[in-house]
Amino acid sequence: MGKDVAAALGYSNPRDALGAHVDDEDKATVAIHDGSQNRNMTVINESGLYSLVLSSKLPGAKKFRRWVTSEVLPSIRKTGGYALPKDYPSALRALADSEEKRLALAVENEAQKQAIADFQPIKQYVDTILSSTRTLATTQIAADYDMSARKLNKILHEEGIQRYVNGQWILYKQYMGKGYTKSKTINITHSDGRPDTVLNTEWTQKGRLLIHEILTARGILAVMDRMAA
Repeated sequence: MGKDVAAALGYSNPRDALGAHVDDEDKATVAIHDGSQNRNMTVINESGLYSLVLSSKLPGAKKFRRWVTSEVLPSIRKTGGYALPKDYPSALRALADSEEKRLALAVENEAQKQAIADFQPIKQYVDTILSSTRTLATTQIAADYDMSARKLNKILHEEGIQRYVNGQWILYKQYMGKGYTKSKTINITHSDGRPDTVLNTEWTQKGRLLIHEILTARGILAVMDRMAA
């Protein structure tokens, strides 16, 4: 009966709810004989039931309303129809499935938010490194991996990053002009006392990250990474 449905959906005044939320064509008055007297009762059709549910404030009704507005109606707009369940258990199953999908999406969104939050310190660290103007000698970077500068230079040569020209390691053409290295002039004194200058290749922080990627791909971890593993 209409009043029973309205009461079950939490309406404080079921009679008023029927008048306020259910259209005349979705309800009818029928005579009911209960053994001692005849009573007129208001009954509602499926459309009237939906009207009451969509206006109810109960949590269960809110879930039903969300299902209708987020799944049923969009499907009707997109395909012209929606395959409604044929019985009450099927309807409950469809509603439960819809709620499960919604909750799964909410969990996924929370996981994405957490992943982004976890990544922020790493991003800030990388941004800080890349914004630094300080350069590092190959010896300094090699020390992070517990190897000699000679060995690191050899690896970078094998990887096609650099070549040795006139006493200096020079990047191959495809790596030039990308901010990986800088040349530094160093004053030296020969054994016979003659002063001279030589050019040394030093790595920027961007170049340092390039070396890190190359070594990691080879399975070579920095000393700090080995300790953390």
